[in-house]
Order: sequence, then C-alpha cells, then structure tokens
Amino acid sequence: MSRCTGLELGKFLEGKDQDKTISTLRDVVDYLAFIHAKLKPNLDDPNRLLSTGTYIERKLKKIPNINEILINQFIENYEPIKREIEDPNCLFVFNKDAHFRNWLIDVKRSKELITAIDFEAKVDKVPPELDLIRLLEPLELEYNEKTLIFNHYIDALEKYSGKFLRNRISMKRYLNLTLPQNIAFLTWKMIPQKHHISLIRKIRKNLISLRDLYPYYYEEYETQYNSLDGCLNSLEEILNSN
Repeated sequence: MSRCTGLELGKFLEGKDQDKTISTLRDVVDYLAFIHAKLKPNLDDPNRLLSTGTYIERKLKKIPNINEILINQFIENYEPIKREIEDPNCLFVFNKDAHFRNWLIDVKRSKELITAIDFEAKVDKVPPELDLIRLLEPLELEYNEKTLIFNHYIDALEKYSGKFLRNRISMKRYLNLTLPQNIAFLTWKMIPQKHHISLIRKIRKNLISLRDLYPYYYEEYETQYNSLDGCLNSLEEILNSN
C-alpha cells in the first residue's frame, strides 16, 4: 500500500496570506462536502451524545484542577446546545473527523493535491457543523472568513448530493457546537497547551456572535448563555494557572 504524502493542512497554511488560506480551505470543504454527500456510516442512528451533559462532563473532568461545581454549572446550562442537536431538522452526515491533521496537501505537484486521511472505524453520524468546527476553529480565522467557507461548503454539499439542504444546516448550530467541541479540543494531545486559552476565547466570541446574529433566539436562552460565559471565564482562569 502506498503511503500518503504531503504537509498537514495546519502546517501548510502557516505563513500563507489570507487569499491563499481561504482558497485552500474552500478546496478542503469542497472535498469534505463530497465525503459527506457520498459516504454512508455503518450505523443508521445519529450520534446524539453531544446533546447530553455526559459528553461535556467527560471532557471537563480531564482538565487538571477543575472542580465539580464548575462542571455542574456547565451541565446545568447546556440546554441551548442540547436543543440544536435534538432539532428534528438537524442534518446528520458521515463522521469524517475533519480536523486539520486529517488533510494532507501535496505541494510537489504542478497543482496542489488534497488527500483526506483517517477513515478508520468511522461508524456514526454527526451534524456537518461539527466537522466544520473541527476543521476551522483551531485555525486563526475571522468570522467573515468562516462564514465564507461555511457557505461554500453548503453549496458544495447540495451540488454533490443533488438535494436542497441549506435549510438543515445553520451557522447558529455551528456557533453553539463550538462550546462542546472546543472544550473537547482541550483534551486532544495534538492541540498544544499554548492554544487552549484561544479556544476558550473563541467560544466566548461565538456566544457574542450568537447574541448579535440571532437576538430572539439568544434572548430565549440568555440566562444559560450568561452562565456559560461565566463558566468559560472561570475555566480560562484555571487554564492560566495550570
């Protein structure tokens, strides 16, 4: 079996200007959309573990020096994230696990070749927003850049699936799901500890975007979001002291 070659996406993007970064990420999410449209997981039922407090509890317990009170506060205010996963309109797709280390860019060719790796044991379904978070949130992107890539993904998914799906994929869900996924990133060995604070601040920034873009929705869960912001502030203080 030939071994895949190339630079990991994160390393390839180091030092690249904005235009090259966006162009490359558009190509990657085009490929991701093809995978989501064409590959079928081995399980029919979607993975709704994210909608339970158990998921975030397990991740938080792996963070050194965190206390049970803070963990419980996260769980008690998890309702807006739970609602997004349990929404009957939520689309579920093949779980590619699309983080930046699972894409290789071969730069030795006349045209850069993108290779997707790590398809082993993928048996479940996840919201496509989750795979996009895994790809985009560890990178340094502005909100408008993420929106551009997000919309390109939707266009590509509809192209490859032949279905109208944009009413089942939302930036609101993306912004909500950055909370459990970015907290999960804190437990990933591939994410250097020096980036942990940035991941927490991105969640808080995304909560502000939720408030500004979806004011009526945010108002419905304002108590929970305010509590979650306080939890994230406390978590940031713990990470700073570790």
